[in-house]
Amino acid sequence: MKKLLTSIALIALFTISPGFAQFQGVIEFEKIKTETTKYSYSVKGNKVRIDETGPDGSVKGIMIVDLSKSTVIALSPERKLYMDATNKRTAPVIKPEITKTKNKKTINGFECTEWIVKYSQENTQISYWVSPETGFDFFEKLIKVLNRKDKLSKYFIAIPGNETVFPVNAVEKNMDGTIKTELKITKIDKKELPDSLFDIPKDYQKFER
Repeated sequence: MKKLLTSIALIALFTISPGFAQFQGVIEFEKIKTETTKYSYSVKGNKVRIDETGPDGSVKGIMIVDLSKSTVIALSPERKLYMDATNKRTAPVIKPEITKTKNKKTINGFECTEWIVKYSQENTQISYWVSPETGFDFFEKLIKVLNRKDKLSKYFIAIPGNETVFPVNAVEKNMDGTIKTELKITKIDKKELPDSLFDIPKDYQKFER
């Protein structure tokens, strides 16, 4: 469950809008590090569900975020447990070097521009390929509610004017150019979702920390 909690905010960064006033459907992601981890991201109104999927296709962990209440619930399908995972710590504040380049390329049909963030104190630079597509009005709220420490999240939050763009792809590197992590969208599926998808199953027990 800790692994999922660490990864959620990374995933949250890689959401784009295909031009709808309010997106409803499923977005699929991959996090490539020493191995590839897959996630699906289900969105309906103020509810967001994030599933981590193992190599065998089974769901290893689930997060349900309520943006209207600023709460996060973590579910363990294996143990049939759930717990409050709302992060109330003070959000990290950093002042990295930010360069909004004019470099452009098309990714998954979206024309993107490269933004580069460097932070020598952490020996890290991140290249974000961002799209100006609009429609995902939940995105900024989700980042704040998840409130994680990972570099892909906190570096993006530090960029002025990030409210109007969405990262389609990002690559985290050491300052010497060694790639550490890559996140990318693999599929976007606009469709109706049942409200029950965002409910805690009745046979799950609450885990008290």
